[in-house]
Amino acid sequence: MFSCNRYRTALDARPQKGKRSRVAVVAPRLLIVALSGLIALPLAESTQPVTAGKQKKSKTITRIFASNGQVDIPGAGTTGPANPYPTTIDVDAFGKYKKVKITDVNLTLRGLEHQHTENIDVMLVHGARRALVMGDPGNGTDVSDLTITLDDEAGADLPDGAVLTSGVFRPGNQSGTDDFPAPAPIPDGNVTLSTFDGANPDGQWQLFVNDDAAGNTGRLSNGWQLEITAKAKTGKDKKHKK
Repeated sequence: MFSCNRYRTALDARPQKGKRSRVAVVAPRLLIVALSGLIALPLAESTQPVTAGKQKKSKTITRIFASNGQVDIPGAGTTGPANPYPTTIDVDAFGKYKKVKITDVNLTLRGLEHQHTENIDVMLVHGARRALVMGDPGNGTDVSDLTITLDDEAGADLPDGAVLTSGVFRPGNQSGTDDFPAPAPIPDGNVTLSTFDGANPDGQWQLFVNDDAAGNTGRLSNGWQLEITAKAKTGKDKKHKK
């Protein structure tokens, strides 16, 4: 009797003719749902826009440019504009990049000597931008062979009423308003070198140096130098490949 019941139970477990087992119906459905979930995930990710060959990359570039000629301060007599006036540097080093913007500029005056540095005014000009980076620094002490670097990030201000020495200083105008003879543009109140941030570095840079009081002379015996840092786009662009 026991074996008979076991036999019947086994028979009852089989599906009847014309009817599908619940297990047989549910299992494929679960499998389909699972597979559809696996397939849907990568499809959703692939909808994110990707444009081949147009990824924009950029890099930071620093270049140094110099004008080595002597600049007499003033050009004649004991007061007035220097010679040459202005002294210039032509920059043509970033044209191969699609888009370039200045992020930092440092200016170095090389071999500065003067009998009264408080007479010296210096303005840097590039395009429509200008900055009166040094106005009447130091005092009446005679100095020679100085190397003065003007850097917005420097840790010290230009000396005011103290002896001017070689070093790295923040730009500064100690006397307020200073006039520059033509063809210099009229100072617009800008002093820092960040005035040039965002501009294209290529083109002519002009340095106007003026001696605003009579009685003393000087010079930049080794000229001047620009250190320009710029951010340039270097992404794939057939029109600008070189």
